[in-house]
Amino acid sequence: MKETISAFTNKKGYDGKATLRRYAEADAGFRGGQSSQAVAGKGGWSPEYVNKIRGWWEGEFLSRTVTPLVSDFDAQKHRDALVEAVIPELKGIDVFPPRDFDLAIFWSRPHEPHWPISKGTINRQDSGPMVCLAVEEKLEWTYLRQHLKNDPIWDAIDAWKQAMVTDFTARSGLLDKIAAEIQAKIGLPVLEDLGYSGNDKDGLGLYYAYTLYEQVFSRAVGIPLAPKCMKDFSFESLRITRLGGHILVHSHDPSIHTLAVDYLLQAQVSLVELTETRAARAAYEEVLSRTVLVKKHSERIRLAVAFPEGSTCDGCSQWVTASE
Repeated sequence: MKETISAFTNKKGYDGKATLRRYAEADAGFRGGQSSQAVAGKGGWSPEYVNKIRGWWEGEFLSRTVTPLVSDFDAQKHRDALVEAVIPELKGIDVFPPRDFDLAIFWSRPHEPHWPISKGTINRQDSGPMVCLAVEEKLEWTYLRQHLKNDPIWDAIDAWKQAMVTDFTARSGLLDKIAAEIQAKIGLPVLEDLGYSGNDKDGLGLYYAYTLYEQVFSRAVGIPLAPKCMKDFSFESLRITRLGGHILVHSHDPSIHTLAVDYLLQAQVSLVELTETRAARAAYEEVLSRTVLVKKHSERIRLAVAFPEGSTCDGCSQWVTASE
């Protein structure tokens, strides 16, 4: 390659590497159906000279015996750059933690457009929730998809995203049901800002609903979690009941405090049998298995020695010859 470029360019005193780049761009133009006039304008040559370049290029570089424009070392560097930019991000994905107060906050704010998850966000749209990964914004993501266009990892990622949406929807449904059960049994609304921003209305704190959800869901999916007991609660000035510093109940009626605590202690077991609880458990188990599958595919790609033979991307295609 170096000798051929040198022989062709020494007469003009051109830099071999720069000239090679211009020849590659000219060839890409011809392959794309551009006219000699268009290719010449882009490369800074005359149309007549471009036609000579085309004949020389095809004769010297597009035969089956010529050395590829990209060396094995360069191809490996290209592959490594794409893999290193994308695969660690995919291996870092995760499900919503079974015990995560942030999920309850997102649930309680229906107008919040998006919420962070591991390596991305879940976004609310008119068509419903959608999972977006931060790595999808990278150019390396696009190039890797082009090289591995038939790889099963992409279907696995799509299935994982759908499972994440189903999981979020099912858990939100469980929180909806728990909030409705609480309000029906105790007669007070669940308020996110209870006790804050000057809000001294009678009500139940968001942490009350979340605590009950956490207990019910953890039992349903088999994650050990100590049940709440009477000694976990603290009562202040006959108006406030707290759990771990969070306001659970705000009421001037002492009987409401007793009712709220008694109901939580009983419901943390009984609500495990809800239809919504079973649906949330099934969705969680599905997204767990989908998460594992994406990570397995990611590791397989990381350990592969090369891209599939003949694969290219927009970042490397103009430097790859037709030699096989």
